[in-house]
Amino acid sequence: REGLVEALFERRIGEIVTMAEDAARQPVAWDALCNFLEGSMQMQVADQALKQVLVDSGHGRERLARVRERLTPAVASLMERAKAEGSLRTDVGVTDLAAITTMLSSATTFEEPALWQRYLVLMLDGLREERGRSTALPRPAPDDLVVAELAHRHCR
Repeated sequence: REGLVEALFERRIGEIVTMAEDAARQPVAWDALCNFLEGSMQMQVADQALKQVLVDSGHGRERLARVRERLTPAVASLMERAKAEGSLRTDVGVTDLAAITTMLSSATTFEEPALWQRYLVLMLDGLREERGRSTALPRPAPDDLVVAELAHRHCR
């Protein structure tokens, strides 16, 4: 089983690194960063079971360190371009994005599997250097039952 998990892990990380490298070729750095974040979030949310196996296994920290090692240079490059063009706040670091995407990947329920998209838009608005107007949110705010389910899952 461990060999299969390792192979899936390597393939998925390779896909995310490729996604970051592809995004780096987009002419507008902000669009590249947004497209990468949305795409990587879609992959994370779609692979919740694999994520649990990777993180909860005995090798979770080692695997996460390998993710950082492979992904950080590509994401840092995207971020530096966006900062240079004046679209990304200059005080945002790669670890901020890692923490934010971890939080966003938890914002999904059976009834609201795409709820994370709402929070991605809010997060991106907060990361912009210039925030002249708010971006329209793709989903309505969740009801109390959905928020309660998210909180319950987080506290387990």
